[in-house]
Amino acid sequence: PLKAPQARSLRAALAEVPDPRTSNRSFPIGSMLAFIAMALLAGKTSLAAIQRYGAFLTHSQRVWLDFPEKKNGKGRKTPSYKALYNLLGKLDPQAFAAVLSEWLAEHEGELPRALAVDGKYVRDQVLTLCFSEHETGAPVACAVADEKPRTEDNKTDGELTVSKKLCSQTNLN
Repeated sequence: PLKAPQARSLRAALAEVPDPRTSNRSFPIGSMLAFIAMALLAGKTSLAAIQRYGAFLTHSQRVWLDFPEKKNGKGRKTPSYKALYNLLGKLDPQAFAAVLSEWLAEHEGELPRALAVDGKYVRDQVLTLCFSEHETGAPVACAVADEKPRTEDNKTDGELTVSKKLCSQTNLN
């Protein structure tokens, strides 16, 4: 869904997210996070779908993302399911959301502006919230609430609190 300059810009921005991996990093964090964001922008909703999305990237897209060359020198590889799983399991979601929201704000005017708000609890533990263009679903800004187990009492309050905070930090004009 992104053109080459946007993909490079996103990769550079996401390289600023602190890398929680200590070793075995054949993919730069900016490249992996940009790939994940591109897959999400393309409508992939599960980790398996995101990983499979990599198989459909062109050679040029893999170059834009700065994926490493294969050992045989023929093409560039894409992250495995395990590599994606390990990174996302250790990633600071607050830092990722902040950098992604800042990048989306920098590209204001290139992205649609009619918004919808959607909050989801991940494993009933962490609330994620996204402002998305209501017709296409393209994300405009995202945030992660403080970790708090989901209960019926804090479910609605958590979404409202996070959406108000995100609204105050996002240029909606």
